[in-house]
Amino acid sequence: SHAKLQQKLRYLMKILIRLCDYKEITPLIKHGKKERVTFDNAEGCLWFCAEYEGSVIGCAALVIKGARARFKSDFVHPNFRMGGVGNLLMEARLKELGPFVGKATAFCTPMSWPIYKKNGFIEHNKNKFGIIYSGRLFKHE
Repeated sequence: SHAKLQQKLRYLMKILIRLCDYKEITPLIKHGKKERVTFDNAEGCLWFCAEYEGSVIGCAALVIKGARARFKSDFVHPNFRMGGVGNLLMEARLKELGPFVGKATAFCTPMSWPIYKKNGFIEHNKNKFGIIYSGRLFKHE
């Protein structure tokens, strides 16, 4: 309905997506590990967080090494799911990639997979826990 859409838009306008320090996502790690999300802080890892009214409610990471990029650690707190936060975190990482040319890979849970699929990632493999290994090539347009 129109009222529901307006409510969702007001909520999304209050969400701040920004680069953050690994320590800032600590409150989410305990929740995420229960859902098989990994939060290893690899060298050169860029962390993004979603903030709502001063609280970190979601995170995602990006590691860029030469012509390889890895999207990882997508997690939105259960109380804030299905409201567009995952899409905003994906947009922020794609923007950060800028003119990147190369191959991106991701390991995603079944919950975050639709966002990757919508953004051109192709499923290569799935393990017994439902974790999807996927990739996408970035070329000059």
